[in-house]
Amino acid sequence: MGDADCCCCWLGRVRSRFDSDGFRGDLAARTEQEHYENELERERREIIELPDYEREEVAEVFREWGLQEDLVESAVNQISSYDKSN
Repeated sequence: MGDADCCCCWLGRVRSRFDSDGFRGDLAARTEQEHYENELERERREIIELPDYEREEVAEVFREWGLQEDLVESAVNQISSYDKSN
């Protein structure tokens, strides 16, 4: 095999690797998007089916951020009263 043949083989392997990596990247992006959409749907369902649990989950985040309890309660009430349909 001559130098030209080796170069063509090498370029073919590089191209194959690039195509494969590109495919994996595209697949990973689609998988990540599907995961996000599934999580969003789950959260929307839980807001309806488990409102008290969701309120407490939000309150816990605010507590971890260091908000005082009266502010936590006020923020959770404000967020919970938001009606996206309006």
